[in-house]
Amino acid sequence: MNCSRKKKPERVFAPIRGDEIYSLQLLRAITGWGDTAMRSARASALRPIYLHGRVFYRGCDVMAYIHGASNGQAITPSHRGGADDGR
Repeated sequence: MNCSRKKKPERVFAPIRGDEIYSLQLLRAITGWGDTAMRSARASALRPIYLHGRVFYRGCDVMAYIHGASNGQAITPSHRGGADDGR
C-alpha cells in the first residue's frame, strides 16, 4: 500500500539578514511558518512584494515584524478564510 502523505518542506537553518530579499518558499523554510502563520504575518503588516507571479519579502521587514511581535506590538489578524496562495 502506497501512502502519499504530503512531505514537509526542508528546514533551512540560516539567519534572516536585513539586506536580503526572500522568496515566500525560502522564508517559510527558514522560519518554519505555515499557511496560518504567513496569513497572520501579512495581516499584521508584513508587506509582500509581488513580482512576475512570485512573492518576496524584504529581510528588514521580516526582522521588524518579528521584533514587533516579540514586543507585543503585533496586531491580531482578521480571519478572512480561503486558501493561502501567498498573496
